[in-house]
Amino acid sequence: MTKFIPSFFKVGFLSILLLSYCQFSSAQTATITSNPGYSGNVGIGGSNYHASEHIYLDSEIGASNFLTMGTAINRVGFMLDATSTGTFPTAITNFEIYMMNVPSGTTTIATGVYSLVGYTQVFNGTLNLTGSGVWLNVDLTTPFVRTAGSNLQVLLIRNNGNLQQGFNFNCSIGNTTAGSSAVTSRRYNGTTQPSSGSTSLSQSAFRSAIQLSKTTATDVSPTAFTLPSSSCFSTPQSISVTITNTGTSNTIGAGAVNVNLSITGANTANLNQASGAAIPVGGTQVITFTNINLNTAGTNNIQALVTLTGDQNSSNDTLRTALSTLTTITSFPSVESAETSPLNVFPFASLVNGTRQLWTVIGPTTKYKNGDLTDSLGAYNGNVFYLFDSWSGASSVNFVSRLYSNCFSIPAGQPAGNYKMEFWMSHDNSYATALDSLYVTISTDKGVTWNRIAGYQRYGAAYTTPTWAMETVSLSAYAGQTIQIGFEGVSQYGNVIGLDQITVTANYPLPITLTNFSGVRESGNNILHWSTANETNNKGFELQRSASGEKFSSIASINSKAENGNSSSVLYYSFNDSKPLAGTNYYRLRQIDFDGKESFSNIVVLKSASITKAEITRVYPNPVEAQLNIVLNTPNSEKVQIRITDLVGKVISEKVLQTNQGDNNVQFNTSNLSRGTYLIKVYSSSNSEMSIQKFIKQ
Repeated sequence: MTKFIPSFFKVGFLSILLLSYCQFSSAQTATITSNPGYSGNVGIGGSNYHASEHIYLDSEIGASNFLTMGTAINRVGFMLDATSTGTFPTAITNFEIYMMNVPSGTTTIATGVYSLVGYTQVFNGTLNLTGSGVWLNVDLTTPFVRTAGSNLQVLLIRNNGNLQQGFNFNCSIGNTTAGSSAVTSRRYNGTTQPSSGSTSLSQSAFRSAIQLSKTTATDVSPTAFTLPSSSCFSTPQSISVTITNTGTSNTIGAGAVNVNLSITGANTANLNQASGAAIPVGGTQVITFTNINLNTAGTNNIQALVTLTGDQNSSNDTLRTALSTLTTITSFPSVESAETSPLNVFPFASLVNGTRQLWTVIGPTTKYKNGDLTDSLGAYNGNVFYLFDSWSGASSVNFVSRLYSNCFSIPAGQPAGNYKMEFWMSHDNSYATALDSLYVTISTDKGVTWNRIAGYQRYGAAYTTPTWAMETVSLSAYAGQTIQIGFEGVSQYGNVIGLDQITVTANYPLPITLTNFSGVRESGNNILHWSTANETNNKGFELQRSASGEKFSSIASINSKAENGNSSSVLYYSFNDSKPLAGTNYYRLRQIDFDGKESFSNIVVLKSASITKAEITRVYPNPVEAQLNIVLNTPNSEKVQIRITDLVGKVISEKVLQTNQGDNNVQFNTSNLSRGTYLIKVYSSSNSEMSIQKFIKQ
C-alpha cells in the first residue's frame, strides 16, 4: 500500500498529550532519534556506492554543545535496526564522514548535485558493523567544532564498490520542529562511484539516526533512569540510575562514583549513594534508590548527578527527567471530551510495541482526512478528538500504543448498572484486510500490568463514510478498587481510529434509564419512539438529526413527563418528523438535567428507501446479563440464520428463523457467555451475510 503523511502530522502534539516521562541530559552527547524509522538506503546504502547528506537542528544537538575545541565532536555513532539480515561482523571500508555548519534557516534539503565545498572531512576509514540495537561508534580523526546557532550538515560517502545489502539503519524521520514530513536528507545509491559536483542526490525525509559525542580518557555519566509507571502512588517507590564509564581509557575504581538523586516539584528528596564494583571502559552499573515518597499528585522533577575524582568531562554529569504522580478522580461522571488543554482525564500515552507512539489529537480548527477515507472525520462532540494514527508514515504493523487515564477510585455498594464507561469510536470501510483494533484495558496495580477487557474493530463494511458509534464497557467488576483505564490501539497499518466523549460513571444516580429508542417510517414521516424506566432530575430531551451521522442539529425539544423531573415508573415519548431529510436520517437524543448535565442516546437510522434485505434494527439490553432481545426487520417472509460469534468469528450460538415481513423478535440466552464483546450476524438461506451488529456481555 502507498501512503502519504498529512501536512499536520503530529505537529505540536506533545504539548497537549503528556508522555509518562522523557529524559534529558545536560551532556555533550547528543542523541537524535526522534520520529524513528529505518531504511536500507541510508548509512552505507544497499548498492555498490553510497552518498547521503543529512541536516540536524541546533535545537536537536543542544545549543551549547560542541562549541569549543575542548568540547568538539570527536565520536559519531550510527545504529542498525533489528530487521537487518546482513552478516555480523562486517567491516565497511572506504567510509568517509564530512561535517559542515549551515545557517539556522537551512532545515531541509532538495534533490540536487552534492559538493564538498564548505565541508570538513572528519573521518576516512572503516565502519565496523558488529550488531543491531547498539551504537556503532566511529572515533573521528579530525574533531569538529560547531558554530553557535548553526545547524549541522553531515555527508556520508562509501566508496568501496562492494554490494552491501541486508543492513537497515535506524532513522530519525524529518525533524523535531516540522515533524516527519520534513525533507531533511538526500541520498545516492548506485553502481558508479559518486563524485562531488556531478552526482545528484534524491531528497528524502529519512535521515540517519545519529549520536554525537565528546569523549575523554576518564569520564562517567548517568545514562538512563528506571522509573515506576506514572500512577497514583500510595506506597514508597524505587528509582534506579544507570551510570556508564564513558571514558576511552581508564577503569573506574570500586566505590569511586557518588550518585546524587534529587527530586523537586510535587514531591521532594535528596539522596546519595556510592557506586559498587569497578566499572570497565564502556561498562555500566545500576544504582537503585528505595523508599521514595511520590504520593503527592503533580509533576516530579528528577535529577541524577554523578561525581568522580579526575573526571575530565563534567558536561555529561547530569541527567534529568520528569515523572507524573497522577490525580485520583473520585467525582463521577468523569468526562473526557479532549477539548481542554491540558487534557484532564486521559492525558497520557505510552508506546507498548513498535518504534513510534501513534496517539495524537486533532482539532480544534481542522478535521482529519487522508487519501483512503471517503470523507473527513471531525469530532463527535465539540471540536477536538483523539486519533490513533495507524495510517501515516512508515509501516506500523503490530505497533501498539496506549492512551491512559489518571486514577479512578471506584466506590463500592452501587447497582451494577452504575459502573460503566461509554465512549465514541470511529469506523470506516477502508483496508478490509488490515484490521486495526482498539482495546479497553484496565490496570489495578498502578500501571504495572494492564488487562484487556473489551475489543473493537475499526473496519466495518457498512461504514461507507467515517462514522462514530458509541460503545459501553461495564466497570462493575472494579467496584471498591482504584484503577486506571487505557485504550490500546493495535495497528495493522490500515486506517485511523477516532476516539471522543469518554464518560466514566460510578456511584452516580443515572438521570434516566432509557429502555428503548427506535423509529419507523410511515407515509413519508419518520416517527421516533422512546421510553424510560426511571428519571432523576430530568429536564427533558432534545431530539437531534443528522444527514451523515457526524454533525447533529436540534429539531425538537421535549419536556420530561415526570413531575419535577423525577419518576420511578415507565414513561413513553414520541415525535413525528414530518419533514425528514432526503435519503438517510440519523437521530439521537440529548438528555438534559436541571443542573445542566447531559447524556446522549444511541443513534437510530431511518432510510427513505424501503429495505431490500434483512436488517437488525434493535438489540437490547446492551450490555446484557441474561436474555438478549433482537428485533429483525425483513422486506419479505423468508428463512434466515442468526449467529452469535466472538470477534474472531467463532460461532457461539445460532438459530434458524422463518421470518414475517416487518419486525421479528428473537431471543438468545447469554447467561453462559463470558464477559466481552460479541457479534450478531444474520445470513440468508444462501449463506450470504445480510446484517451485523455488536453487543456486550457483562
